[in-house]
Amino acid sequence: MPKTPCLFSSEQTLADGHIVYLRAIKPADRLGLREEVFLKLSFESLRNRFLGLKRDLSSSELDYFTRVDFLCHVALVAELEFGPRRRLVGVGRFMRESGQSQSAEIAITVVDEFQGNGIGSLLLGRLIECARRLGIRYFDSTMFAQNDHMANLLRKTRLPLESKHEGCIRTMLLRL
Repeated sequence: MPKTPCLFSSEQTLADGHIVYLRAIKPADRLGLREEVFLKLSFESLRNRFLGLKRDLSSSELDYFTRVDFLCHVALVAELEFGPRRRLVGVGRFMRESGQSQSAEIAITVVDEFQGNGIGSLLLGRLIECARRLGIRYFDSTMFAQNDHMANLLRKTRLPLESKHEGCIRTMLLRL
């Protein structure tokens, strides 16, 4: 992996006392991403994340999601300890069209049973930090209009935020 400001690992204590480990995604996370995150998501979470029903991730999608360049496509994972091992419980990423683009699309997913504990906020905070270092000035997010979890996550940053609705779709632009 190339050296970028996004390759790091850190640990944070959640409000409930659990320690969450944040780190850059790696190709070895393929199985965990599918089995510990994707397959643990509720129908509503899958629908909100993929703007429709998705039953599984293909091999090429798993490659795309885990083999990132940390310049145009950055992805971080959140892990919690369960006994002797850690388990993926969330992933956050942003994608931009080129290394010079100042805008990137953002997506954050946290397994349902761990939502509401601050994991999404921690992932978003680290992604914002990384994006700023890479010269990105805006995050955009396209979601269903009723996806209040993602909308509230963006609002909690207290950064300038624009929102527009077109039918059942909401687009939000977060100024970094």
